[in-house]
Amino acid sequence: MSEYLFFFTIGPVKDFIADSRKAQDLFAGSALLSYLTDIAIKKGIELFKQGDEIIITPKIDTDFKPNRFVAKINGTDKQNKTIGESIEKTVKKAFADIGNLPFNLRLKKPDGFDEQIANYLEINWLFYPLAGISYNQAYKRVFQELAAIKNVHAFTNTEKTGRKCSVDGKLILKVYRKNSKLVNGNLIDEAITLNSNNKYGKLYIEKPEVTLLAHNDEKILKIWHIQEGEGLSAVSLTKRIFNPEKPTELSKPHLFPSTAKVSLMNLLDKIRQLDEYKAYQDVIYGKELLSHSDEQLFYKDNIKQIIDKVDPSKTQEVCDLHENLTNAMKREGISDPFTKYYALIRFDGDHMGDWLTGIGLKEDIDLEIFHGIFTECVHNFASQIYEFIQEPRGSVIYAGGEDFMAMINIHHLFEVMRAIQKVYEKEINNKLVTYRKPEAGEMTISLGVAIAHYKQPLPMVLDRAKEMESKAKNSGRNRFTVGVMKHSGNSLETSYQWYVDTCDTLTIIEDIFESIQNDSFSTAFLRNLYDVFENYGLTISKELIESKIKLYIPRAANMKDKNMIENLIEKVKALLTITADNKQEDFANLLLILDFLIRKNRD
Repeated sequence: MSEYLFFFTIGPVKDFIADSRKAQDLFAGSALLSYLTDIAIKKGIELFKQGDEIIITPKIDTDFKPNRFVAKINGTDKQNKTIGESIEKTVKKAFADIGNLPFNLRLKKPDGFDEQIANYLEINWLFYPLAGISYNQAYKRVFQELAAIKNVHAFTNTEKTGRKCSVDGKLILKVYRKNSKLVNGNLIDEAITLNSNNKYGKLYIEKPEVTLLAHNDEKILKIWHIQEGEGLSAVSLTKRIFNPEKPTELSKPHLFPSTAKVSLMNLLDKIRQLDEYKAYQDVIYGKELLSHSDEQLFYKDNIKQIIDKVDPSKTQEVCDLHENLTNAMKREGISDPFTKYYALIRFDGDHMGDWLTGIGLKEDIDLEIFHGIFTECVHNFASQIYEFIQEPRGSVIYAGGEDFMAMINIHHLFEVMRAIQKVYEKEINNKLVTYRKPEAGEMTISLGVAIAHYKQPLPMVLDRAKEMESKAKNSGRNRFTVGVMKHSGNSLETSYQWYVDTCDTLTIIEDIFESIQNDSFSTAFLRNLYDVFENYGLTISKELIESKIKLYIPRAANMKDKNMIENLIEKVKALLTITADNKQEDFANLLLILDFLIRKNRD
């Protein structure tokens, strides 16, 4: 019997999470991967020789688990092969069991459903002997071999032609909910008929290969599982119905807030005690209208479209209640708008591969011990951030030391960015810096932010956030990049280091933002300064810009406090000073982004 290092990974991570149409899909994909990893770890502990196994990473009791685990065990080649195969089989069965939940409740299963589930997961595992080799060496080799295995995966689509899933866009849909249409005052199903080839013409799929649901059929699959006009593959349906709290039951609504709710969190927190808010809630979310809440109805321009499809006779009543709510807000002095924008934040740990493989560590550091300490640090970071990012600030999709994603209310954007950076620095970088070679890069974060309208297609927002994260990393790491996706189609972006010498960039930005947000200054100077770049070009001298800063800020002051005026002038000049050479566009665009955020927080 020999000692082995055991790696187990579940994929495809990118598709599993990024293939999302709704915020719930995004959260469910991450939560489901974490659940499957937990299943794998528990099965491993059950099979490993008792008392000899060591789970190195992740921390077993952490709420969020990545898509892999690492252990050190004793065994033989034959035993190891049996263990690996058994864990893989258990994970695949757990995945299939979730997908089968609706069919256990007597929903008719379409042909090919099980095949999509069985062929989807990419599970890799590897036992590496530790005889005559150090843990450090073994980890590096396993890391490289698993990376090579992942790079040679070839996707083979053996499915027949047919309409693709509304969420993943790759697999043929297996369950479809019909659209409704209004005929003589009654809502009826759209027509989906079979052609001579026994195919549903609209869907291009043979009859046995798709399960059709009436628009109002919620006996098993609810409207939050599959919407009208939506077709889901077996994989997308499995994610949609996954219930992290009770995996043996179908998901309840609102396990994760919608993009509309995230956009409105700050306002909803202020008005939830109003009687008019409660009255609005009762009508919107009562059984007479909707089977679950829809925060889009807080935007008045959505009421007719949504309520008309449920009960047109209630539309005017809902409009009147909305007006009562807005009047109550005015009465109570609540001037916050029904904000329509939110922020999607994601980051990736800098130099993470070097740290985890030991390349960036001092020569005398035991990599196995370091991995244990690293796992504890990651757990502490995630726990603190989960606790901090709660309503009304936003909601975390997943959090780890290597990567992170959350949806944030824009009223709290800079506050959350500051917390992420500070907690990461305290719990991870500062606690691990003593293990680092002097010439190696620190464990910092490159963070990307996409600010988007709540109706913007989620895949586009995910792509934009990923693009911002990549730009932060490719621009030198240890920085943040913010991109705005306006509903009009225009976009802006800016990128800054967290610190430049002794200057704390984000604190400077927060101070400027707060000076305008509290009405000490109007936003006029932001636009006026941007116009200088428009008129003179981005190569304009910093001396000329500084002269314009001194000119425009006093004009934008809503008070006569010379100290406050001078302080804001110095803050804006400092921001200009720390802007990288030949990157004046970052400064100019940041002015517009601040103006945009303030207007959306007010209008």
